[in-house]
Amino acid sequence: MKVEELGLSVGDAMKLQIGDDSNHRYPVVYYGINPSGSVIVSAPSTGEDKMIFVREGQLVTLRFVAKNVASGFTSRVLITRGQPYPYLHLEIPKEVQTVEVRKGVRVATDVSVTVMNKTHSSPALTGHMIDMSCTGGRLEANTKLALPGNTLSLTMNLKIEDISCLITMDCSVTNVKEYKDGTVFRYGLNIENIDDEDMVAMRAYIYQEILRSIHMI
Repeated sequence: MKVEELGLSVGDAMKLQIGDDSNHRYPVVYYGINPSGSVIVSAPSTGEDKMIFVREGQLVTLRFVAKNVASGFTSRVLITRGQPYPYLHLEIPKEVQTVEVRKGVRVATDVSVTVMNKTHSSPALTGHMIDMSCTGGRLEANTKLALPGNTLSLTMNLKIEDISCLITMDCSVTNVKEYKDGTVFRYGLNIENIDDEDMVAMRAYIYQEILRSIHMI
């Protein structure tokens, strides 16, 4: 996909990585593009608004989200300017990597879950969500919790940045698979009932993990 096809708007926030330093990503602002010339962004700065020097010829990586597509590309700094404000001209990238943030996108997780089988009125047991989407996921446990068609009530604590969100939802079991000679069970789940507030928290968590997977955060 070409940069001009990504739906970026002037003022959109981006993250800029300088060279191979993946531990530091600086906020920049998208100013525009000339498809036959350059991509123009603000100069990177720290959280204290201190400008970071980037030399001409330096390789940088930009990451951003536009119209539900998380994207990134590596480019070379063509020109740096300090007036009328600090900004950079970047070489038009040859390749842009994209990941569409869709409703059904799954992310790998390791989230502890309290499980109750509502079909058989079982006591609370524990397991782990090993992946999740906004429509379902996979639950792993060391005991047999359910059969296909059963309804499970799941309670889990999702951490969104520094905020812990306790969510509860009902899921139907779509399949059950045994591993390691019957000592590990994996359950495919579809979400059947979740309140709006918990769904917002789940979406935020999944979106966070998608961005983390492509080093946006």
